[in-house]
Amino acid sequence: MNKEVNEYLTEIKEAKKREEQWREKAQEVVNLYECETAHSPYNILYSNTEILAPALYSRLPKPVVKRRFNDSDPLAKTASEVARRVISFLIDDCDPKYTSVNKLLSSAVHEGLIPGRGLTRVKFDSEIARDEQGNEVVAYETVCGEEVPWDRFCHGYAKKWSKVPWIAFTHYMSKEDVIELVGEENKSIAEELPYTAAEEAVKTENKSKLTDKDKELQLAEIFEVWDKKQKKIVFICEGYDGFIKELEDEFKLSGFYPIPEPLMFFKRVSGLTPQTLYEAYKRQAEELNKVTVRINKIIDALKVRGFYDGSVSGLGSLLEKEDNSLIPVENIEKLEGKGFDNIIWLLPLGELVGVLQQLYLQRTQVKTVIFEITGMSDLIRGSTAASETLGAQELKSQWGTMRLKSLQKEVARYARDLLRMVGELALAKLSQQTIQAITNMQLPTAVEKQSAVENLNQLQMLAQSGQQQAPQEALQAETAKLQQVANLPAWEEILAVLNDDLQRNYRIDIETNSTIEAEASEEKQEVGEFLNAFAQFLNGVTPMIEAGTMSFDVAKGIMMAVIRKFRFGEEIEELLDKMQAPPPKSDADPKAEADAKKMQMELQFAEQMNAIKLQQAQAEAQQRIAEIELRKQELSISKQEAEIAAEMKMQEFNLQRAEFSHKFDLMQKKHTAALAAIDMKNELASRQHERSEED
Repeated sequence: MNKEVNEYLTEIKEAKKREEQWREKAQEVVNLYECETAHSPYNILYSNTEILAPALYSRLPKPVVKRRFNDSDPLAKTASEVARRVISFLIDDCDPKYTSVNKLLSSAVHEGLIPGRGLTRVKFDSEIARDEQGNEVVAYETVCGEEVPWDRFCHGYAKKWSKVPWIAFTHYMSKEDVIELVGEENKSIAEELPYTAAEEAVKTENKSKLTDKDKELQLAEIFEVWDKKQKKIVFICEGYDGFIKELEDEFKLSGFYPIPEPLMFFKRVSGLTPQTLYEAYKRQAEELNKVTVRINKIIDALKVRGFYDGSVSGLGSLLEKEDNSLIPVENIEKLEGKGFDNIIWLLPLGELVGVLQQLYLQRTQVKTVIFEITGMSDLIRGSTAASETLGAQELKSQWGTMRLKSLQKEVARYARDLLRMVGELALAKLSQQTIQAITNMQLPTAVEKQSAVENLNQLQMLAQSGQQQAPQEALQAETAKLQQVANLPAWEEILAVLNDDLQRNYRIDIETNSTIEAEASEEKQEVGEFLNAFAQFLNGVTPMIEAGTMSFDVAKGIMMAVIRKFRFGEEIEELLDKMQAPPPKSDADPKAEADAKKMQMELQFAEQMNAIKLQQAQAEAQQRIAEIELRKQELSISKQEAEIAAEMKMQEFNLQRAEFSHKFDLMQKKHTAALAAIDMKNELASRQHERSEED
């Protein structure tokens, strides 16, 4: 077998061997919680789990992304808002194809409480389509979560999670699943893998839940190994010589692994092997079951039983009758002188009742011991005495929840790490267009920002040279617009900060708000206290600012430093930063101030009237210029019309002239022909005359 594959398989076997005892105990605890065993008449595990689970996690946390040092850093502020919106969208239950983060966290908490280890994996998923030209394009992309069963995960030996050299996920795949994993071009690999029946392949599942069709399914046990040292991911299977598939690290996560540190509530100092919480009070739970079994047996024995004198018929049905019933009795004469106690003898139950009461007390004491071990106070379980004062209940709540708070912090840590990983993977894998669509923030690209800077420089140069032709108001508006775009961070700058592990950790902090429903009222109380303190602060510093003892900038700096300490501070920080110092009060005579204000108003009115008159004059001048231009156009049109008319008359004259010339030529030709005919006629006449004379 391939040496490297053999080493991985050996490491996986060693990891499962280290966890062998825990896996057996965990499966027993899971069966006990799911009521798959008949050895638990008093299921204290289910009760404790259903009390602890909502106390540890009851609502989806919201990402709190802010500048790490709360100073004036516009780039970090905008990058924090981009990261917050991306994470908020991805953890929202908006895509039914994927399990919601809320369900994933709830499942991780339950698996941490029951078998002892909860896991959640983050994944990048995308859909490829083809455009009109036939090219492959990304039609959809997202980052989602996936539940990892407690028994389908193992890792290399280490005493701290940061030192774990590798992790492995176990997959049970059919031949079709393997072909989908390796691709059609590597279909031969799927043919060579060893497959076994599902009943034999899946060893830790409850076999009773498998149907006949499930048992016939042929599966291959495949391990997906994430090697932190070599920064690669390999798929291997025992019985196949070589890697089924080998991938390079595409996620580039800061911790390499696609899972946060597993959620474990039983902290061990000896290593990372999990332990069930049930193991801490298993003996007490078994004692509780034993006491409950005895209570049930004694209750079964507590029956009214006895003997009666058979010579008196009818007494056997006496206990079966309802209230106020009479039955006939025969041989009543035999009761004379005996008394009722001498003919009916009941089995004594006093000792059994005394034992039953002691067993109930013993069961209560055993439960008290279990609650002390698990750290669940009366208030956590919703149980309290009516005689207790409010102070006593608050004291019990304060000290009774100290151990619970450590578990709540572990859940908050796990949720924070998961949300950080979701944000880190999303910002690294999602395209800039997808992030822009998710956040819906109107920010420029680097090209747009550079263009705005260049246009702004050109406008400033034109303003300095006095060559601008646009109105002053339009120039100022365009300058302000370009200045706003130039001051905004570009998308490329923001993503560069968010994708750089060092820069992101230096300048941005990603946390979560509370995952506990009960702390929502505490947050409202903190908001109310802040508003009261803020009002007192303003009332205290306002007279000092008016008197000149404290400058407005100092008061504003104190206020901004305080507001940044609150989670909602970033939402109003920008608005408060625009506050301007109030105008100083004048000590002049009120009448003089009134006259000055009146004169100022008159001057403003005169300036406005002058501006209006100037605008009217400019409008009239523009109208006069327009009329002149129109007159010029009319004259030009008249001249053109006259030239066209003259040209037409000239053409008509030339036409008439040509026609007259043609007629004259015809007449001249006719006259010439007539003269020629006359000459010929005269010549003929002359010849005839000559001939006649000769004759």
